[in-house]
Amino acid sequence: MKKSLALAGAVLLLGVSLTGCTVSAYATLSGDKAATLAEDALEKSVGQRPDVDCPDTLKLQAGESMRCTLVSPSTGTTYGLTVTVKDPATDGSGLSFKVDDTPAE
Repeated sequence: MKKSLALAGAVLLLGVSLTGCTVSAYATLSGDKAATLAEDALEKSVGQRPDVDCPDTLKLQAGESMRCTLVSPSTGTTYGLTVTVKDPATDGSGLSFKVDDTPAE
């Protein structure tokens, strides 16, 4: 019985330790990867692939965001773009992309 409790305690401790190392605590997404994901999503949404530049690394934690720039393929106009983490999936599938309503100055 004591061995069972010790094993259960060790498994529980391991689970807590692994939970402490979740994606949201340590994972990041490079600016290049975030830009590619934004380009992919926007191309799928509007039918044209914009040129996106994200100069920073994004911490994959729900609520984190970063600013990028987007160049419209049809007009060459530059807009701001906000990338926000909705779900901290390491593949970037939990990101949302919001293009500013007005061009950047």
